Amino acid sequence: MNDLTAAALARADAEESTLYFVVPLIGPADNVIPCAYFNARWERIPSPKPLDTVNTNAIMFAQQSVGLSPDVLAQLGNNKPDTSVTLFVAVAKTLEKPSGLPNTFVATGLDQATTFTVPVGPGTRRGVVLVFRRPASGNAQTLIATSDPEIRNGSSSDD
Repeated sequence: MNDLTAAALARADAEESTLYFVVPLIGPADNVIPCAYFNARWERIPSPKPLDTVNTNAIMFAQQSVGLSPDVLAQLGNNKPDTSVTLFVAVAKTLEKPSGLPNTFVATGLDQATTFTVPVGPGTRRGVVLVFRRPASGNAQTLIATSDPEIRNGSSSDD
């Protein structure tokens, strides 16, 4: 476990949130950036499977693009991490029913190691759009969104 992973785990534990690592990938176009998602044990979550909370009511997204272990890189297959971007903000929408939960989130932390936490009420699902900035450090020149991962409270899981 590297220092960035240890710091993200400690913060998720302190915030009582379920941690998922986000690895932005080099994609075919600049308008949508593909991402790989991993749980706290660095096991890749197959897309488009929803990201579930585990005994919490929030999910922490933590970017990690550099210093990935050979095992994690192997799970990416032919995909390569995009080290030219940093997780910047996110927008979440509760699906199916109103929740009163916040919808916008600003990432905090070091370039290419930023995090934010999205609350997920019991029995709810949320669509989340992650937005990355390019270049990874300095002034943002370009904002690039992801296709939205679905997150849900573990108590609403049906699989």
